[in-house]
Amino acid sequence: MRGRGDVPPLVSWSGHQLRFGLDMLTRLTRYVRTLRSERRSLGWRGLVRKRGWALVLLVVAFYLVRDLVLYVAIPLAVVMGLSR
Repeated sequence: MRGRGDVPPLVSWSGHQLRFGLDMLTRLTRYVRTLRSERRSLGWRGLVRKRGWALVLLVVAFYLVRDLVLYVAIPLAVVMGLSR
């Protein structure tokens, strides 16, 4: 029987990968804050006129990823876990 120390990690992060991920998260957070302040100053209509298709693509990408995780990845993981 193997102990917990013998199990290889599923994901191993190097320092560079972790910094890259945190940098992307920081940039995304800054972008969302910028969008929020622009919406407050310009209103919804002004924000869509200023940002245009980039804003539409951002919203579509967000909901696509969210729905894939909620309705595909999680149920698939549950079914695979139950079939073991």
